[in-house]
Amino acid sequence: MDLTRLHNQSFKTAEIARLLGISRTAVLKRADKGAWAGQAAGGRGGGKEWRYSSMDERSRNEVAVALCEEAGHSPRPAGGNTPVHEQALIDAAWDEFARKSTKAKEKAGYKCDLLQKVWKLHCAGMNITNAFKVVAEESGENIHNLINWYYGRDGKRGVKDIDNKDWLPFLVDNYRGRVTYAPCDETAWEWLKKDYLRKEQPSFALSYRRLSRLAEEFSWEIPSQKTLSRRMKREVGWAVIYYLRTGDLRGLHPDQERSREHFVAGREVNGDALKFDSIYVDYGDGEISNQTSVWFMQDLYSSKILSWEVAKTENADMFRLAMYNLLKHTLPTDLWIDNTMAAANKALTGKARHRHRFKVSPFDPVGLLQHAGVMVHFTNPDQEMSNPGVKPIERAFQGKSGLHGLMRTWPTLKNRGHSKATAIPYDEFKEILEHVVAEFNGMKGRTGRGCEGRSYNEIYAESFEKSPARKPSKQLLRMLLCDQEVATVSKGSVRINAGKGDAKHRYSLNFDTVEHGEKVAVVFNPKNLSEQVEIYNLDGERLGTADWMPVVAFNDKDEAREHSRLKRQRHKMIKQASKVATRMTDLEYRQFNISHAAAPHPTAHTSTTVLSQVEVEERLSHKVDPSKASAFRSNWQKRIDEMGEEEFFPFAQEA
Repeated sequence: MDLTRLHNQSFKTAEIARLLGISRTAVLKRADKGAWAGQAAGGRGGGKEWRYSSMDERSRNEVAVALCEEAGHSPRPAGGNTPVHEQALIDAAWDEFARKSTKAKEKAGYKCDLLQKVWKLHCAGMNITNAFKVVAEESGENIHNLINWYYGRDGKRGVKDIDNKDWLPFLVDNYRGRVTYAPCDETAWEWLKKDYLRKEQPSFALSYRRLSRLAEEFSWEIPSQKTLSRRMKREVGWAVIYYLRTGDLRGLHPDQERSREHFVAGREVNGDALKFDSIYVDYGDGEISNQTSVWFMQDLYSSKILSWEVAKTENADMFRLAMYNLLKHTLPTDLWIDNTMAAANKALTGKARHRHRFKVSPFDPVGLLQHAGVMVHFTNPDQEMSNPGVKPIERAFQGKSGLHGLMRTWPTLKNRGHSKATAIPYDEFKEILEHVVAEFNGMKGRTGRGCEGRSYNEIYAESFEKSPARKPSKQLLRMLLCDQEVATVSKGSVRINAGKGDAKHRYSLNFDTVEHGEKVAVVFNPKNLSEQVEIYNLDGERLGTADWMPVVAFNDKDEAREHSRLKRQRHKMIKQASKVATRMTDLEYRQFNISHAAAPHPTAHTSTTVLSQVEVEERLSHKVDPSKASAFRSNWQKRIDEMGEEEFFPFAQEA
């Protein structure tokens, strides 16, 4: 069927219904909605007929395809063959299209819509040229533009022979803006980068003014300030500019988001020390300072502060006692702390993985936290390689609603505690701290991660009640009140360096399972060094106890007498234990004496007898005729002279 004049034809309502496979009522609704141009149909049956050009686009395309199918035509590509193209070229076109501006993409979409209309008419059987004319007339677009977009022009390829679903990227404009740049002397450009990209952070305008003066002096050709500013951002990049001018790498890489929803209340804890440098405290011993430090332990799941300990300065005992206070409520499985000298001390974290604090020695003891079954994780406080606030407790210290802000603005500290003249007593500081922590934990209306308006106390209680609590034994709890030190066993005793005075504290071992010179770990109460101490080996196994041995006066006879009595008693016990250790008598021992029989000398498979010179001459004289002996001996003497005696005699023996 020739569809060249289809644009000017008219169709009856019944005929359109038959072609589209819909009812006459549906056709009338379409005509009414689309305001088709209609007129009374002539001939038999009456009714109305509708002009093809006045139909909506959807109806026109459906009518054209239906007429082609009735005429025996099938849709075909414009080139007569199946559209083929290298996939790599199509992918490259789509990649280039993605980098175009929104305005360029919208313009390409407009072109693609018009060509898709041409394609539909052509697939319905209309000649491609006529299809261009029809679409150009309907859209008001120049027909030559449609032809150029399809076939290509001036080195830009068209969409012919390309699958119509991939037409869009090939219709985008190739305009890239100005690609040539204003000339700039290379030395001037390098000088500008060197002056601008430094930590003193001069403004770009200031660097450009300096460059302008140098350009006049050395006859450098430079463009405008805006041009060089754009070039700096384009070629150097914002990240490099920021790093060279600040020396800071933070904020140049997206942060990692971590979830704590899989934790359980009381199991995972993090801790850190906070210095209340805005509060002056009178310690009662004549010292007034604003360096009071508090070590806090915070639950990771709920962010609740679980325990704390106050000290004049940050130290290992403060960390140990804060851990002791925590173990009164719960025994955590994991603890995150910084790798500081106070927290990473050997007494508490010895032999922990990734400790990297102090010199590692094979005689380091097992840390008290390992005895309690707490896995210690050390965070990285390096300013260059990591964010120092990687622990959640860091955020509990900050802001007006943080622990530091709440303490600084506490009502009873109005006009008090912020100078040495108005310093508050140490006991009052600890009392206020309890109220501050209670307010921090009980603050409602929190909108942070998973809070939903609840306080930290409510979140902690809800999770803690659902999970079984871990409680430390009395022995483990007592160990956290103690300190430990590695000592060398000497004559059944050990000495430690803890305590004051010239003499070291010495303890007598109540067991004999360690030998002289062996290294052991002594666990002692730092507040009472005269108490009995616990002795462990360096692998953390308990060996026994040891009693304190006081230093006595030189002329104290009673103490000397008592020492002699204990010494005799100990020697007696050792002798009795020695008898039990060797029950076999000397007679029994001698009966099992081992006799060693002399081993026979081995006999060689073959042997060779080495003769002396005299024996050689005697044997030769017996074998040789006397008349010929003189000549024979002369010949052998020549051989001896030629070979030498060392080589000749073994040779003569074999002969």
